[in-house]
Amino acid sequence: MSDIRQTFHQQLDVVKTDVARLAAMVTDVIPRGTHVLLNYDLEAAKDLIEHDDELDRLTLKIEEQCYQLLVLQQPMASDLRVIVSALRMASEIERSGDLVVNIAKTMRRIYGDELTPKIRGLIEQMSEEAAMLYKAAIDAYLDEDDALAAAIDDMDDVLDSLQKDFIEAVIAAHEAERIDLNAAVQLALIARYYERIGDHAVNMGERVQYLVTGWLPEHGTAAVADAPLGELLVTHLLELVSAEFLMRGVLMFTLLRVIGPLGLVVAQVPFVFAHLGKPELELFSTILGGAVFGWLNWRTGSIWWSALGHVYILTLVVVVAGATNSSP
Repeated sequence: MSDIRQTFHQQLDVVKTDVARLAAMVTDVIPRGTHVLLNYDLEAAKDLIEHDDELDRLTLKIEEQCYQLLVLQQPMASDLRVIVSALRMASEIERSGDLVVNIAKTMRRIYGDELTPKIRGLIEQMSEEAAMLYKAAIDAYLDEDDALAAAIDDMDDVLDSLQKDFIEAVIAAHEAERIDLNAAVQLALIARYYERIGDHAVNMGERVQYLVTGWLPEHGTAAVADAPLGELLVTHLLELVSAEFLMRGVLMFTLLRVIGPLGLVVAQVPFVFAHLGKPELELFSTILGGAVFGWLNWRTGSIWWSALGHVYILTLVVVVAGATNSSP
């Protein structure tokens, strides 16, 4: 059993390393995209756009690894959070890479237009802030630093402010007839791309908080609040299937037939290994709850009482999470 758990956690480490590598690639292409824009480098733009295929391939690899672990290992609790977080973060990172590609493509549409010194300076500042946010997000992920992850949202305010200043500079340049309408529109889009890269870094920070604590930060809109609740349902339903039907169902009743009541104790072994290294309170409550549910199954001869108990707990968790996320 220990060898199986060791192999499983080695596979989780591979996923985590790949997510970090994917984020590092995007952190690297942000200044490259800025160089393309400020220098009207068509050849570098072509290379950057083609490089996006490498990002897509690594994203696909991470997704396939995560799906295999979900199907073959049936992880629970914190291990499941690692996989779910990796899936969501890979998606955020891949979209950020697409935004840098959009910057390169937009450059082609304004090729040859002269940019004012103020506009050029603000582009450089937005690029630096976006790259800094990405570095903070990946550092928080690798170190599982929920404090740094929580700070990224406030750090993003600088980039938001730069975007507003940039739009004002673009409008002023257009009114002074230093850039035409097409260039003004395309530059406004570029500012939006940088701002969205920052938003993706903020989302990554929220995924890190979920990874470390098990809870997502409060969100102000119902649309965003729906996402963690759906994810929470999937998480606990997977736990329900693996815990009730496989562990306390097939495994426990097979052991009871072979070795009698001692099977209750032996059936707890997978739960102990699954929750090693977790906070003491979570470990204790999970093992205690598993023992109670196991005893209930044994005395009733059915898994349905413990399954209903698990569903009841799941319902409470979802209701509480929904109330928390929808509160003003």
